[in-house]
Amino acid sequence: MGLKLDQCDPKLRQRIQSQLDGESRASGATPRPELTPRTTAKTVLAAIDSKTLPDQSRLNKTEAAYLEYLKRLNMPWIGVQSLRLRLANNTTYTPDFIVIDKEGVINAREVKGFWRDDARVKIKVAARLYPWMRFTAATKNKSGWEHEEIKP
Repeated sequence: MGLKLDQCDPKLRQRIQSQLDGESRASGATPRPELTPRTTAKTVLAAIDSKTLPDQSRLNKTEAAYLEYLKRLNMPWIGVQSLRLRLANNTTYTPDFIVIDKEGVINAREVKGFWRDDARVKIKVAARLYPWMRFTAATKNKSGWEHEEIKP
């Protein structure tokens, strides 16, 4: 499940594609957009800005290693802690990575060395509230990365 670029209106698709192609690079910090369950996938794609490209200063060692893994996969767009999802009053969830894959699907990726109960609950609630976004949990093992798709 997820929204693909070809499902967006043409103007939005052109803007996103130009960012993916590197035509509109900007520097400087930008606040994270905060989304609510009523937010549409088109709004997310519109909120994504080239300013949210990888900023390794916010990452722990495991997350930094996963970012390198994503770069090796040649993902067209990687955002580091670039969106905040509202789950309830005074409760938000910020995925470690927002990835737009080669098919244009929006994927929220969470990287953990180990899972605490509250973190697992938050990602499951997010998957239920934002069904148009794919949620994936990644953990590092001896042979590489293990991925688990989080279902609502």
